[in-house]
Amino acid sequence: MNRQNESLEAVFVPDLLTPAQYYDSKRPDSANVPLKRLMIAVLQDAIRCFQIGAHSKSGSKLQSYYEVQEWLFGETREGPFSFQSVCDVLEIAPEYLRMGLADLRRRDVAGFPKPRLGRRSPVMRSGRITPPPKRPPRELKAH
Repeated sequence: MNRQNESLEAVFVPDLLTPAQYYDSKRPDSANVPLKRLMIAVLQDAIRCFQIGAHSKSGSKLQSYYEVQEWLFGETREGPFSFQSVCDVLEIAPEYLRMGLADLRRRDVAGFPKPRLGRRSPVMRSGRITPPPKRPPRELKAH
């Protein structure tokens, strides 16, 4: 009977549990993590479009700028991805963020240097994605 209990316990014990898996389940908001990550990505993209699009000569980038400006500074609360809803979920003060963005825009119009923007993708490229070509082996010189 003892052998049977050991084999039964082995079925229910995970082989490997990462710290992220363990601690994610312990956080009270762990079910909302994917949603929050998506909302952060939406907000980051909106801020990037707001910073870049104002001086764009491209019609599509300029259109994106106007849409983002309306999304950021409009008062609509409709939908789960409205600016107000995103700020509420991420616990960001929307008026404070709006003041910062408006100040950034004023500084841009006044000719102050723009702050550097981070990379859009977290993927880092190290150069090659293929191995370097093989060289023929060197011959050793006899002394």
